[in-house]
Amino acid sequence: AWHQMTGYSEEDIKSMSILDIHPEEDQQTNLRLFEQAKAGQIDYLPEVRVRHKYGDDIWVELSAYPISLEDREMLVGIFRDITQKKLTEDALSKSEVMSSYILNSSPDAMYIIDREAMRFINCNEEAGRSLGMSTEELLQIGPHTIKPFYTRDQLSAKFDDIVASESKTGRLETIHERKDGTRFPVEIFIKVLVQDERVLMIANARDVTERVHASEALRISEERYA
Repeated sequence: AWHQMTGYSEEDIKSMSILDIHPEEDQQTNLRLFEQAKAGQIDYLPEVRVRHKYGDDIWVELSAYPISLEDREMLVGIFRDITQKKLTEDALSKSEVMSSYILNSSPDAMYIIDREAMRFINCNEEAGRSLGMSTEELLQIGPHTIKPFYTRDQLSAKFDDIVASESKTGRLETIHERKDGTRFPVEIFIKVLVQDERVLMIANARDVTERVHASEALRISEERYA
C-alpha cells in the first residue's frame, strides 16, 4: 500500500530521513509537528503533503504515536491518501464557475487541471468514457499521464505559455492514450482560470479520429492520381 501510494520501495525508505518524503517548504512545519507527536502532545494530523517519488505531491491524513524499541524512541505513522478528496473539495467548494464548466452538456471530454499540481481535479463523463477510465481513476493522475508524446515538464511548459499569453487560451493537437493502451488523436482547446491565486486549466478535448482518417484518405487519393 505504501509503495502504491508514494512510489517508494522499502529499500528507498531505509535510506531516507522522515523529512525526505515531504516538500521542502513544508519540512520545518512538519518537523515541529512530528516532535509534538513524539512527545505525545498530538496524535493526528488531518492534512500533510507528501512528495511522491516521481515528483507529484499527495495529501494524507496522518496518525502518529511514539514507541520505544530496543532502547530507541521511534515514531510510528499511519498514512491515508486523501489527495482526491482534498483537491476536489478545494476546487469545487470555492466557486460555482468551475462546476458550470463540468456540468455543461458538452459532447467533448472536459477536464479541470490544477496547473501547479499537474493533476486532474474534475472531469465530465465523456472524459472518462473516451479513456476507458472511471472519474476516480482520472482524479488520481495528471494530463501528462494520458499524453504519450509529452513529459510532465514539456506539458507544464506548454501550459505556462498559455498562462502567459494575452488571451489566456490555447490550442493543442496531440494524442491521448486510453487505459487499455490504444491511442487516438485529439484537438484540445484550453482556457486559463485563476481563482484565489490558484491557476486552473479548463481543457476541452475533441476526438478527431474521423477527421484525421478523412485527411489521410484524401492525401492518398491525391497522390494516386497526381
